[in-house]
Amino acid sequence: MTVSAHVGPYPSRVELLLRAMPMVVAVALVMALVTVGLDLPALKTAALWAASWTGLALTALGVQATVDGTVVASETFAVNVVAECLALGPMLLYAGAVLAYPRGLRSKALGLLVGITVIAGVNLVRITSLFLLGSAYPHLLGPVHLVLWQSLMALLAIAVWLLWAQGRLNIGGLGPLKAELLTKVFWATAVLLLLAIAWLGVARDYNHVVAGLASALAGDGVSISAAGAHLLIGGTAGGGPISVSGFTMQWGVLLLASVIAVTSTLAFRARAVWLISTVGVAYLMQAATTALLGLVLAWAAQAGPPILGRLGLSAFVVFWGIGPIVLAGIWCLALWKPAGLVKGPAANINKTTGRVGI
Repeated sequence: MTVSAHVGPYPSRVELLLRAMPMVVAVALVMALVTVGLDLPALKTAALWAASWTGLALTALGVQATVDGTVVASETFAVNVVAECLALGPMLLYAGAVLAYPRGLRSKALGLLVGITVIAGVNLVRITSLFLLGSAYPHLLGPVHLVLWQSLMALLAIAVWLLWAQGRLNIGGLGPLKAELLTKVFWATAVLLLLAIAWLGVARDYNHVVAGLASALAGDGVSISAAGAHLLIGGTAGGGPISVSGFTMQWGVLLLASVIAVTSTLAFRARAVWLISTVGVAYLMQAATTALLGLVLAWAAQAGPPILGRLGLSAFVVFWGIGPIVLAGIWCLALWKPAGLVKGPAANINKTTGRVGI
């Protein structure tokens, strides 16, 4: 195997660890925010700001809406813009990826400023569109909020980071690379929309299958069942069953599947193999993590400290909320535009098998 002379020296373990630290910190912050309930004063102020701008946007669209604190209301519908609505996960992961990438401080500062501004701006569009959707079609609000928009925000963070990593976050013309990436993002979004719509028809049956395997893995001490789009974990002393939204696990898999589906550097057969493998592995991991969550909650309720249950739920949500985003980002960097850290010729990708060679 011959390595191109244009490829820089492989970073040491210490350097790799230092590069990974921002991502580790970002993941830890997301988990901490989920655990403590997002009650920080700065986040409450940001929620007030988001609610005010949402009210202005609705007024500009001709909707008679009033804003009272973080509550945006019309005559028929109301939403409470809380800290969870601020797209903190995509922002923190984007920031971690920017800080971990080998670039100068000036480039990183510009990337953080532009990228977080873009994500925050699109998030206001998200809140406004969800208000309009909830007013007209309230039965679609949950799936669109949990599946479609969460995936779109993650895809947006990946796309903005890819553009910054390739040095294309300039104000000038698009250029071929930016146009290519934006085209892929457009098609990934279209595929994601189709997958989300199709998923609504099979989500309940799929949850029953996941619950069946998870219940068998957890044993007799914990009961796990499906109720519509939710999984119910029983056997936790001191109260009724705990409800976990199945979409918490499923939206990330849809995001990853849409990214794989539009990877034009792979042949259709290779993409089909990757998609089938992704769905199979995701099913096994969803059942296993649900069973593990049930065991942790049961143990925390019976003998462990109370915070253990909250940490278990937080770890579950963060794992399924962040894991697919990270995998999708790695996939995009490797196969959407494999220029990344390598300054020489792109890696040789076998379009039939999907393997990468040097």
